[in-house]
Amino acid sequence: MSKRAVFMVAVAGTNITAPLLPVLISLTVSDKVGTHADTATLEIDDPNGRIVLPQLGAPVIVALGWEGGGVRVVFTGTVDEVRSSGSRGGGRTLSISAKGVD
Repeated sequence: MSKRAVFMVAVAGTNITAPLLPVLISLTVSDKVGTHADTATLEIDDPNGRIVLPQLGAPVIVALGWEGGGVRVVFTGTVDEVRSSGSRGGGRTLSISAKGVD
């Protein structure tokens, strides 16, 4: 039996995992070695412009794991960039990037 990956994302102290489930396109976490900052990027499908954009500097926590095994925090940082492509009602994609804090 294969296990399914699970995640948890919190922004500004609010767990946004449930609202992300139907619209998340991708979630990428990069753990950099040494003095380079870790990064996390969320790509979200927002065709109707309903997603509330996070403020720059908002704290972000990402946890990953396997179904039935729980999750563990793999990233802690702050929102660094929010980009929108497309248009409201015409198919909009959001990209939210965060940089890690030590």
